[in-house]
Amino acid sequence: MLDQVRRRYGLKLALGYGATGGLLIAVGLVTRDALATVLAGLAGLLVLGSVSGITTLAAVAQLEEQAARVDDGETDVEITSIRSDELGRLAAAVDGMRSALGARVERADEARTEAERAREEAERAREEAAEMAREYERVADRYAATMAAASSSLAAASP
Repeated sequence: MLDQVRRRYGLKLALGYGATGGLLIAVGLVTRDALATVLAGLAGLLVLGSVSGITTLAAVAQLEEQAARVDDGETDVEITSIRSDELGRLAAAVDGMRSALGARVERADEARTEAERAREEAERAREEAAEMAREYERVADRYAATMAAASSSLAAASP
């Protein structure tokens, strides 16, 4: 039962309101004074609202601060909560998203690095192909000059 109370914020509130109702009944029965009963009820509700509000706001502020760090790019910072209720499960879910985001960013960085390497390799291959084309052109020019010289020699030697 205690574990159920820890894991469910609504159950915590229901028990708090139930305890406040019990306080009202006890004060009413003991004092038989309507004003004392109303004051006890207001005091109980004020305390219950203050405690539940403060603890909830603190948990939400902690989660907001941690989520802001992830938003700033710190995907290696674990998001934690000491709560085991809905807010604790929300923090765990946000941490799961943080972890998945970090893995995706890492894969994207690896892909970017691989793409950069491939681009550089393609650029080197293009430069090598261009140099080979220039060398083939020089060889072809020498071949053409040799053929022209041979043709001239043959033409001069012919009767």
